[in-house]
Formats: sequence, structure tokens, C-alpha cells
Amino acid sequence: MKKRSDGRYRIKFTTDDGKTHYVYGKTVQEAKAAEVAARKRISEGLIDNDNITLDKYFEIYQSQRIGTIRESTARITRQHYIAISRHIGKMKLTKITRPVVIKLQKDLQSDKIIRNGKETGKTYTEKGVNDRISLLYSIMKNAMADRIINHNPVEGVKYLQKSTTPARNTIHRALTEKEIAVFFEAAKNSWYYNLFRFLILSGCRTCEATALSDADIDYKKNVIHITKTVEIIDNKDPKEGEAKYKCIIFDKPKTTKSRRDIPLTDDLKQVIKDQKKMLNEFFGGNIFSFERLLFVNQKGNYVTSSDGNQAIRNVINYMPEDKKIDRFTDHAFRDTFATHALRAGMNPNTLKEILGHSGLSMTMDLYGHVLEDTKAEEMAKIKLIG
Repeated sequence: MKKRSDGRYRIKFTTDDGKTHYVYGKTVQEAKAAEVAARKRISEGLIDNDNITLDKYFEIYQSQRIGTIRESTARITRQHYIAISRHIGKMKLTKITRPVVIKLQKDLQSDKIIRNGKETGKTYTEKGVNDRISLLYSIMKNAMADRIINHNPVEGVKYLQKSTTPARNTIHRALTEKEIAVFFEAAKNSWYYNLFRFLILSGCRTCEATALSDADIDYKKNVIHITKTVEIIDNKDPKEGEAKYKCIIFDKPKTTKSRRDIPLTDDLKQVIKDQKKMLNEFFGGNIFSFERLLFVNQKGNYVTSSDGNQAIRNVINYMPEDKKIDRFTDHAFRDTFATHALRAGMNPNTLKEILGHSGLSMTMDLYGHVLEDTKAEEMAKIKLIG
């Protein structure tokens, strides 16, 4: 044992494999306890790395997932982690305990959301907090697999109960026929008018629609081939003046079921025709090519969900006060399509295929409530006797 110049005690010991290890303590007793704990960890096969911080391990966690997740998923994970890092990123992995996680959960509830380095004044919803605690759980589970810790401190921490109104009842709600009529009348001069029409008529996700080119429209088979998505990824080497992120066309949809064909209706054909005409007129001449994207911004670049949502806000903001409707996001077009399809009598299994859901249970979890509206009416149709 040696006393250092900073007053701490250091114990040096060697294990059976010939490796030398060091432990420290403010007192002799603390240093000896650290040695016992270190020897125990080593005997259990754990990595003798008491100094690795959560921030440092998060980079290891991310690097281990390369090739198994999409770049856009990695970007969202990093964004979620920022809030965790602010509170416990500098803590050593082995020092993160269940009480630390519970305190983090409470701290996140009062955190001001930061976007682009600035506080927005808004706080995380219960879902936002739960998403970040869930991420921490995954990180610590990975650390267990790497034999750095022997238990997951997030285990047993209860997720927050949601007290806010579900998004499907507010910004993701199915629009009423009156809202549809009012919105699309007001949106006629929007650059994204045809995109909005396409979304509500097809049930596509925005990232799927904005990845479409004319090559994906199969007029012979009368279907639209959904095979790609527009993804936002980190710009790993941004030049001066460039954004920290960029868009790419990703040739693998959200899930295997997301790769699908959507029937090409007459209404959808008209939307595509109108969109191609608009692009040719705006960019000059009949320049629409087989490979060109159907939906682009006014600079001819990729369209993201954020672009669409900003355009929706602009349309609603400029509505006359006596006609103004509650705000919604681009996902509402997909919900509107699904809701009206079920009300029109579409088979749920057919709807599942068109929406690209992985299973019928997912479709019914999201839209099964629609069928409740017609339950009594459908029961009345059953005539077995009399």
C-alpha cells in the first residue's frame, strides 16, 4: 500500500493471469474494501474497469450496434442520450445505482427540452422520459453482456404512467370530413399540396412517399411499389456552413412488411399527374425523368417529415379565424386513411398489408377502436333464428 501526494491510498495487486491492478481509497479501510471488490469482480469474470464513464461506454454501445441498426435510428438514439448525459454522463458505470436512476427519472420530468443548443421552454412528456429510461436500460444491459457490471440498475424502475392525452386523439388524430375539406381548400397554394393529397389517399408514411420516383409507379400492375424511405442521418464530416445532419434514400423500409405494393387508384394517378406537371412547370421544361423523386422541396432536395409538418402549420396559421382547425401532424393523414378505410368496410387484414404493419395486432391496437362505433350496427345484421 502506498499513500499518494493527494492523500489517497493506493493498493497494487496481481492476479493469477499475471495482470497488475490498482485500487484507491481516501482511507486505508476504503482502499482495502476497493481491493476486495475488485478481486471479486475479476473472479466473476467482469472487466476490471471501474473508471469507465457512462459517456465513454455509450460510444462503445453505439459502435457495437453499427450494421445492426439504421443510421437514422443511431441518430435518434444519440439525441435521446443527450438528456441522460447531462445528468449522469460523467458518472462511472459501476456507480450508477437504482436510486441514481430514479433520481434521473425525476430530473428528466422537469428538464427543459433543448433543440439546436437552445432551450425550448417545453418539458418532456411521460413518453419522452420513458424513452430515455428505456435507452439507459438497453445501455446497462449491454454493459452486463460486456461483463462490466453484474446487474442492471434500471431493472425494476417503474415507467411513468401517461397522463397526457394520446397523440392519436390530438396531433395524430383522424381528421373529420369537415376538417379534411377545410384544410385542403386552404392548402391549395402550398408547395406540398399534392404530397398531402397523396398521403391521405395512400396511407403512406411521409418518409416512404418522399422516397418515391416515377420508377416506383407501376402502371401495368396498377400498384405503387414501396421499397425505400428518406432517412435523416448525422453528417459525420460537415463542412463550414453545412448542417449537422443530411438526408439519404435508404433502400430498406421500416420493417420487412413495410416493403409492399399499394393499389394505384384513379385519385392517386391524378395526384401523381398533377405533381409531375407542377415540377415540370416550376423547374422549367418537361424534365421529369424516370429516376427523379416525385416529391421534392423548392430547391429540388429531399423532403422530410419536419418539412411537411411546418407546411401544415403554415396552412393552419393562415386560415381565417372562423375556419381555423386544431393543429395536427403529417401522421394524421395516415391515421385518417386507416380510420376511414375501416369505416368504409375494408377488411382489417387488407388494411394491415396496405399500411405495412408487421402484424394484425398492431393494426387493431391502433385502429380497433374505430370498429367499436359500428359494433351495434353489425350485430343487428346477424339473423340466426326467427
